[in-house]
Amino acid sequence: MKAKVSILIPVYKAEKYISKCLQTVLEQTYENIEVVIVDDASPDNSMNIADDMIRQSGSTFDIIIIHNEHNKGIAAVRNILLDNATGDYILFVDSDDYIETDAIESLMTVAERTGCDIVRCGYFEVKEGQVKTIEHKHWNDKTELLKQHIKAWDSIEAMWQLLIRRSMIEEHHIRFAAGINASEDHLMMIKLYFFANNIVEGTKPIYYYRIDNAQSVTHVNPKAFHDSMYKSMDRAISFLKENGAYDIYRDEVLTRTFLTKQTFLLNKENRDINLYLNTHPECNSFYRKYNYNSSQKILFWLAEKRHITLLHLITLFH
Repeated sequence: MKAKVSILIPVYKAEKYISKCLQTVLEQTYENIEVVIVDDASPDNSMNIADDMIRQSGSTFDIIIIHNEHNKGIAAVRNILLDNATGDYILFVDSDDYIETDAIESLMTVAERTGCDIVRCGYFEVKEGQVKTIEHKHWNDKTELLKQHIKAWDSIEAMWQLLIRRSMIEEHHIRFAAGINASEDHLMMIKLYFFANNIVEGTKPIYYYRIDNAQSVTHVNPKAFHDSMYKSMDRAISFLKENGAYDIYRDEVLTRTFLTKQTFLLNKENRDINLYLNTHPECNSFYRKYNYNSSQKILFWLAEKRHITLLHLITLFH
């Protein structure tokens, strides 16, 4: 029998999109699939739609549905999904996105041919019905892949890009960090890339990522979003130090840390000067790598030189 694949779907406020998501999941050409769904106390009609679709589909896949009594956030939900998966491999699919109907077959062909721990897949961006293919950079060297992932800022790096051997996750006790509900993918993928013996590229894009969902975590509560991103990088630094790898990835880690914490100096709504100054101050000079405007450079320079009184005074007017 073919290896089993668990498709893991977190559901929250997805009533506009979940039909398309489940349709493409339930019509997969690969046969040995289980679908695990966690309803994170979604207040809309998402699960009624999901229940109707599953009932009408006649799918022979094993389908597990778990309902949270109260909203727990994406990190906790993804851990529940992992805890309930029984497949040899896992693939996350967000409930507002969708996949090619031969996605699992395509990914598993690569996984079985190479015996790899992770297959990375390309993807499409979907906005207002328009589909755009995103260039998918291939990396043959795992260290270089991890370096590029750590410092990635303008590109999407998401769990749904990865088909992962579940035994690797369990062997190293890898889970999402509790309470980090933005940039949680970034931190999790650092751990996965670090422990994976081999990472292979898929042969074609298979995932459709919606960038116009107003309910996405990136579109709500900006301050909480940036705070969570910063905590994620702090955990990443601790993880790399604990595993004796910090020196290898130091420049990339500090680059990402600087880009993450710049909002605490530049953004009036998120401003926290003491947090910017005193957490990982070794990257406070990294603004020199980028083309900021003159007023921004002045703020960064004052922070770097620790002219704190003047910095507080100037930020009153910025």
